[in-house]
Amino acid sequence: MSTSFLDEFKKLYKEYTRFNNIKIPLCAAETYVSDFVKQGLRSEFEGKYIQGYKKRIIDKDNIGSDYIYRLMELVSGICKEIYNVKYTDCRTLSGMNCFSILAMSLLKNVKKVLITTKDMGGHPSLTKILENYGINYKPIPYDYVNYDIDYTLLNQILRDEDIEFIIICQSDLIKSPDIKKIKLTSNQGIIYDASQTLGLIGAGLLENPLNLVDNLLLIGGTHKTLPGPTCGIIMTNNNDYIEKIDFSISPTYLRNIQPNNIASLFLALIELKEIGIAYQNKIIETSNLLGKLLEEKGLTVRKINRNIYSETHQIFIETSEKTADILYINATKFNITLNKRKSRLLTGIRLGTQEIARYNFNTRDLNKVAELIYLISREFPNENKIRSLCYEISSKKQASYIINDLFME
Repeated sequence: MSTSFLDEFKKLYKEYTRFNNIKIPLCAAETYVSDFVKQGLRSEFEGKYIQGYKKRIIDKDNIGSDYIYRLMELVSGICKEIYNVKYTDCRTLSGMNCFSILAMSLLKNVKKVLITTKDMGGHPSLTKILENYGINYKPIPYDYVNYDIDYTLLNQILRDEDIEFIIICQSDLIKSPDIKKIKLTSNQGIIYDASQTLGLIGAGLLENPLNLVDNLLLIGGTHKTLPGPTCGIIMTNNNDYIEKIDFSISPTYLRNIQPNNIASLFLALIELKEIGIAYQNKIIETSNLLGKLLEEKGLTVRKINRNIYSETHQIFIETSEKTADILYINATKFNITLNKRKSRLLTGIRLGTQEIARYNFNTRDLNKVAELIYLISREFPNENKIRSLCYEISSKKQASYIINDLFME
């Protein structure tokens, strides 16, 4: 055994565990995953194969693949109840892997698409993927004052230009797009990456786009407001899209689909169905209360309107570039996970509340979080006060909204 490497790994894991225990979790892209959900990650499904899904060729498939098929059917069944969808595919490995495979499956011969760009909070990988596949794109018109798509201009483009797909993939959003305002023709479709908001949609706090448009794929990574493992999910009610993607995902573009992650995702969906409404409501409540408290500390917090800071798990703090740098440097020093942003949409800091909501932080706890963010925005911060607050806040990290049913050894 390579003892030195193993010892180094043990040291690394011990250090990371300590960091994870003491950190103040305000990153919008990461979340708490419960022991109930983690069971799937260590399941015996690990490493098993299946060739295809709905159109699998059974007599050529791996012996034992029926169990993986049944697992995927369980995911499909619970998604039908939660999202009102007839086809769910969870074979892709992450949100961007999910989009990449859809681009190969659906967009190969497409002339032009409209996309959310980095300037409007769009995922920065989107343009790189499309360019790599030789797909022409242009930005979706965006209203930066109201943090929303400019639907009038968008519908004019859809009417006048040869657009085949709209691709909505926003990493930064305090307001969810209103899909019913988009006027598609019969040969136009939407790929809606809802990685950030899948939990909120599933709990009914944001409108479910699958109920609004038939020519739509709802996709995403499953580890933000939906507190599951790293996995990709594709949902649609459109028969033509199902036909095109079902066999192309695997075995064409993927071989091993990591079914242990799918098992873990299924358990996360059970959580969402059983306790999701209470938890997701707590996320929205936390976003708006923390936004208010941050503003009371003198920070500039973006608002959707006079009374609402956010319809999602995200909070936007507007700062100068210098202050954003100070905030980020101090956050790194004191183990406070947050995200620095510099775009037309936001120069400043993006916070996420999905994890502290899971810890059921109350007003007093959130006031300490707001005070902490204010203190680390100072060029010469009070380090003793910051360390004291960090200790007090991290000690309150006790998970709520959980299912105590540990049955997988």
